[in-house]
Amino acid sequence: MTGCEKISNETDPAKIIIGKWEIIEFGSGSNRDMVDSHGEYVEYCRDSIKIVYQPDTKKYFRYKYWIDSLLHEESDYFKYEFFDKNQKMRLDFASCIAEFPTSIWERIK
Repeated sequence: MTGCEKISNETDPAKIIIGKWEIIEFGSGSNRDMVDSHGEYVEYCRDSIKIVYQPDTKKYFRYKYWIDSLLHEESDYFKYEFFDKNQKMRLDFASCIAEFPTSIWERIK
């Protein structure tokens, strides 16, 4: 079984989320726009650290996260859904009312 097959068959969200992701859509519910990440990505690591890379400043930022029935990042938390054989992830703000609460992320290598 290849790495991709293992990910696509995985059911544990704590394992599925591990890796690099880039945002591809942003908006409200089903009313979303495609976005260009301009090389920015997030990486969820096994040690519950989320790394955000911002290419315009060439800086990395580290945050604590954990995942259970929600994805918790610092003081924010999100409802999540993995789809497209666990290669995409939908996040919906659950910790506050946001103007654009929905984002779609795609796994990158």
